[in-house]
Amino acid sequence: MRLVIVAVVTALLSACSPGAPPASPSVSDSWIREAPPGAGMTAGYMTVVNPTDREIEIVGVRSEDFGSIELHITTTEDGVAKMRAQDSVTVPPGGMVVFEPGGRHLMMFDPVRPLGEGDTVMMTVVLADGSEITAESKIARGAHTHHEH
Repeated sequence: MRLVIVAVVTALLSACSPGAPPASPSVSDSWIREAPPGAGMTAGYMTVVNPTDREIEIVGVRSEDFGSIELHITTTEDGVAKMRAQDSVTVPPGGMVVFEPGGRHLMMFDPVRPLGEGDTVMMTVVLADGSEITAESKIARGAHTHHEH
């Protein structure tokens, strides 16, 4: 009988104890293209992962190292690449959105300090629900992949 009571109490306690917290959206493979000295803008790239069961909407990105940052996408129309700003980017439930050269990217304007290869920039990705994701980005020359970290 004692063994049965212990088993029931153990089962009840484990059912009431909190499990692992739900995973939160995150940023990975974040990097910023090194700009020539004196350039007023550059581009940033990252992968935003959404492990939740609801879509998330990116409505902005900010950094103390830039005057402003815009969400942009490059599309090809009639053989001509065109870049345009986006008000927001939706990341599907259980999915991800990749910001990469030649596609979706960040346009980063008015750097407040000289930034060279290897420097680090902190960015905050702002979501429509008011939550934020902090990401550390390295300045890198030219093409960059996650293998170069």
